[in-house]
This record gives sequence, C-alpha cells and structure tokens, in this order.
Amino acid sequence: MKKINKILLGLAPAAALIAASGLSAACGHTGGGSGTSYGFDQTDDGKLVLASGFSNTNPQGIALKAVVDAYNKWIKDNNKQSEGYLPVEVKILANGYNTNTLRSDLDAKNSNDFYNMTLNYPAAASILSQYKMNLAISKEDYDKFGIENGFNLGNDLIGGNTKKEKWVVPLSRSSEMLSVAKALVGKFIKELKDLGVKISEKDNTKVNEYLKYYTDNTNEAKGVDETWAHAKTEKLDEIKGKILEALPEMSDQIFRDYSSMINFSIQAKKMYNKDPLLNVIGFDSLPNVINTMTTSLTGGNINKGYIKPDEDKITTGGFDYATFLKDANSEQSKLFKKMVDLILEGVKEGAVWIGGAGAYGSNNLVKYQLAMSLGSTAGYEHTFLKDDKENPLTNLKIKDTTTLLDNQSTLEVSNKKPNASDKWIIQIKSGKYTNGVYGKDNWASAKKHDKKITQEAADIIKKQVQGQEGYLVELSSTFEYKNNKISLKKGNKELDAVYLGKIYEGNEKEYFFLKKSEVNEEIVSPNKILNQDDADWISSPLAFDKNAKKAVFIQGPSILPIHANEKEDKATKLFINWMFQHDLENFKIEKVSKGKTIITTFDGKQKPIDIFNEYGSYISPTKSYFSSDKASKLNKATKIAFDNFKQLDNKDSGYIPSEDIATSLSDVLREAITSAGKAALSKANANNEVFEYKEFVSKILGQLSNQL
Repeated sequence: MKKINKILLGLAPAAALIAASGLSAACGHTGGGSGTSYGFDQTDDGKLVLASGFSNTNPQGIALKAVVDAYNKWIKDNNKQSEGYLPVEVKILANGYNTNTLRSDLDAKNSNDFYNMTLNYPAAASILSQYKMNLAISKEDYDKFGIENGFNLGNDLIGGNTKKEKWVVPLSRSSEMLSVAKALVGKFIKELKDLGVKISEKDNTKVNEYLKYYTDNTNEAKGVDETWAHAKTEKLDEIKGKILEALPEMSDQIFRDYSSMINFSIQAKKMYNKDPLLNVIGFDSLPNVINTMTTSLTGGNINKGYIKPDEDKITTGGFDYATFLKDANSEQSKLFKKMVDLILEGVKEGAVWIGGAGAYGSNNLVKYQLAMSLGSTAGYEHTFLKDDKENPLTNLKIKDTTTLLDNQSTLEVSNKKPNASDKWIIQIKSGKYTNGVYGKDNWASAKKHDKKITQEAADIIKKQVQGQEGYLVELSSTFEYKNNKISLKKGNKELDAVYLGKIYEGNEKEYFFLKKSEVNEEIVSPNKILNQDDADWISSPLAFDKNAKKAVFIQGPSILPIHANEKEDKATKLFINWMFQHDLENFKIEKVSKGKTIITTFDGKQKPIDIFNEYGSYISPTKSYFSSDKASKLNKATKIAFDNFKQLDNKDSGYIPSEDIATSLSDVLREAITSAGKAALSKANANNEVFEYKEFVSKILGQLSNQL
C-alpha cells in the first residue's frame, strides 16, 4: 500500500482495539517521554490483563474470548510458562473506548488493578505517554508482525512520540460504508424523475437498480409509501422549479461524493418536509465524515489540514488545534467552514441526520425512517433485520399523534417495587432482561448492566415514579419542559409525565418519565422493515465533490501495551507475537443464541489475528492477509473496505489513505464535533431553525477552550 499522508483531525473513532509489542525485552522505559524510567510499576500477580471495550455478547467480544481461551490452553498444555508466557485475563471496560477510566488509573498510579494491554485507538497511547507508561516494541520485533505499509504509520503521528517508537500495533481495520434502503431510495428517484429530473444515460447502474427495486416490489413500496405519507409536502408545485434547478440530473455520482449526495438528499427531503424525524442520509460519525473530506480536499497534505503540525504546541502533542477555531481568516478555518457549511445545509433542510454518542443510523434505516446510513463496515450485521416472529420490531408512538419515541434512547420502566433489602429504585426492561437503576448512594450495589443515576434523580423517581409502568425518555427537541410540564412541541400536546432533569453524572442530557398510558406499542408490519434482501451496501463517498481526490478512511483497533514489571512486560510481548505468528488449526468459535449453539469453523491453519478479525467483521492489517484468498470469504461490507484498501496499492487509482492523528485532545475534539452536530440537528428538528457555522464553532470551543 501507498504511504499514508495523514490528515490532521486529531479525532479517534468509536471502535478500537489493541496496540502491540514485540519480542525483544527492553530494559528501562523506551516510551513515554523520559527514555529512562516508567511512571510506576504494577504488582506482579502472575497473569496479564487485557482491557477491552467489547461486550461478551457481540461478535468481537466473543471472538476475543475464544482466541484468548485458546492461548491460555496452549501455554498450559505446552508448559509455556517456563518460557516466560503468562495466562491472559480479559477485562471488559463498560465505557468502551472512553479514556476517562484510563486517566483515572494513571492518575492514581493503580498498581494492583490496572492492565497490561488495552484495545484502543492510538490517542490512548498519547495519554499513556504523559505518564511514561508506554511499553514500546523494538522495530526488529514489530517488523515480524508483517504489518501492511498502508497501516504501518499510526505510531508516527501519536502526540508526544517524538522518537517515533512503536507504541501501538494495528490489530483490526475497517472503513466506512453506505447502507442503502433500496426501496426508499428508489422511491425518491422515481418521484424526482416524475418531477422532471433526468437520469444519466451512461452513469446510472445504481440509480436504475434502486428505481427498479421500488417499482418491482409493490408490497415493500407500499410499506415505504405509508411510512413517509404523512410527511409529504403540500407545496410540491411551488418547489418543483427549485428542485429541478438544484438537481437537473441523477447519476451514480450521488453515491460517490458528499456534495452530490447531500444535494440529492436535500431535494428528496423537500418532497417530504413535514416530519423532521424522517431523514435521507445519516452519518454515524460526523468526525469521520469531516476527516475524509479534509483528506480529499487537501490531497492528504498534512500541512494543509485544518489541524496542522506545530512543534511549539507541546501541550497538544505538537499540533495546532486552536487556529481553525479562533482565527476566521486562517486557511485552516476556511477549510473547516467549507466542509461544515455543506453538512449544516443538509441538517437545516432535514435531509441529514447526525449520530454518535451511542446513536446509530442503522436503527432508523431498518424502519425506513432513513434512506441511507453511513457507518463502519464492522457494523454490517446491524444494518438489516432478520425475520424474528418471537420478537417483532415495535414502534412506541405517543397516542393520537404521529410522534415516535426514539428506541435507542428510551428505556422501558417496570412497575415492580423494590423490597426493603433492595438497593435499586426502579427496574428497566429490555426484552427478556431486567436491570436495576441505582441512585448514587447505592452505586456500589450496581452490577455491570445496571444504570447509575444521580441521587437527586433517584429521590424524584422514588417519590413520583416507583410502582408505575412507563418509559424513561430523553428530553429531545421533540419535547418541551415549561412550567413544570412536559409537552410535545408539535401540536403542544401536554403529556402525563414527570421531569427528572440530568439523571447521569457528567451528562448534560435531560430526561423525563412518561406513563405507559400515553404510549401505543405498535408492531411494525413486515413490509415496513428493512430485511437483508431490501438493502444494499456500497462504498461510502470518498470525495468532497466530483473534482476532489478520493480518500479512503482507515479506522479500527490496535493493541496498546502498557508497562507493568519486567516479567509481565516480557509476557505481554510474547502474547502479541502469538496473536500474529501462531497457527490455530480448524479452530471453532461457539455462540449461544436463543438457546441454540451456533458453531463457526475456521478451516486449516489460521493466525489468531485473522480468526478474530474474520469473526468480528474486520480486516487484518497484515501483508499475509492481503496476499491471501481471504477476500472471497468476506461479507459484503468488509469486502467494500478490502477493495478500497486494495486501491491504495494502485498508484494510478488516485485513492489517498486517510487516518486519524492521535493526541490527548483526540477524544475531546471528536466528542465536541459530535455534540455540535447533534445540537444543530436538535435545533432543526425543533423549529426548523438554522444552526449557523459560528454557533457550531462556539459549541466546540465550549468543550475545548480550557485545553487550547
């Protein structure tokens, strides 16, 4: 693969995995800044701890456990502990890739309950360097892992890594894909065509495919029509001219660049502008979109990005995060504004949906509330629904309205009251599972999947909610809290509800309890659900517009080795080497689902890293993987990433790799951009108000100002 010219976004994606080590046991601290000593030693407890944000129930978590179990069995059966190998224990981090827990452990010099490796993005390695706790791997040992060149430069742009040491080892890679609801996109194409928009005579493969799917599948078309019918504009004749002027022709370019896609989405939404909660294109990660567009516009030139290298900016890892936010006349600011303005135009028109912070477009896509969803290729399994008669998909609709509750953020509350010995105040139901909600005074009693809320919210719930069925609902732009009452903004319908305020510490979102009597639970009919045959998966847009360079976004987890002590440091490097070089033969992974055991077999001899990635819908970042026939076994989404990554090998393809930079500000900036995007969406949903660029920047500055 071509060498990556990194784009400076300082943003780390929401998925992440391990950073690795080699075999040469280094004496002293070869990472972390001093070059001579580590921040602190960890207690030698005879085992390695691998911290992961993957749950035991998702494919990545299942695969990780299976591979680690195989490793532990191997060292036991072959007496490998005599050679320095140690058993590995997987520690699940409840907050995924959030680095707050990491910082807390480092601040406390947690020597008894820390870990030897973590599955995270390189930004976490930048944090480790501030505490002199990176366990660096020698170049000699790192080279043995056979990392493909295009994935091999992540260490070079870690803030604080002035010596370009190997603080992370790429484990898994994915990219972005576009999941398409064929019938809904086809509906828009047909109706725009009926208005007079032409279809390209040459570049029309996907346009005609989706149009044909809508016209041929009359039952699915009926479901789509019914889902969107209430949102249809009554002023189509008035806006027809503007639509034709903005979109004279439809071609497959709609799906190749962001400018064309957002323009198409805006024109489609104009025909159905009466419901702001129905959107055309959804972005799971706004930072990733901005990252890709930046690379596209700058040709991958690191010095032309909106975040530029500046060796004087020591506190922010040698990168200038301030200029694009504070100097409106700077080239950095002009570039950032160009991209954000395009996105904000789509948000203002109701065409663009912004996700992040646990919200994924696929949840709307599968109910035809979204036509296209842009997200990670690793999320393929969530972009369609399988037939499940036992657990049908339901909508929660407020009675006598068309308003649906957000299934992603709404929690069902049981009417069960606690016994005198119980510490929870209410219970939350999710399918067949029930979990408790605990006030701060009783957080110590909460288990992994229980909810922890403020004591103030707990006191309100105890007095006004306990014993009642209903829902915990986020006070989004759909609702209004005024004069101690909750009402719908649209129609001003007052609801039988209890305002709870900010129930989670450190989270600005407000919530209320809505009584079950206010809600109808409706089973979604089969023709209003996106099944696998109803969906398509294609590459995400790679360019800002049709004239810009094509940028392939690279994301995914790495192994970050952390110093512990001499014995465990050696064992950490041995484990990482095993992941890349050992062979597992005819390996099986078992998954128990709905009482049934599903066995997946990996034929022949395969590396643990490849088994983990295949099961978890990732791509291995190794030369051996890209020279193998594994592409033939990939699902449709992972094949998209593979094909785009392969294009990076072709010097004539014009494809440029785009990868995040990693500093201690990475996560903060990512969260700030996401928050600003969601604030723009909320404002547009509430009153069709325009969220200006200045307001967008101000929102980001509010979260970053004290760190710039």
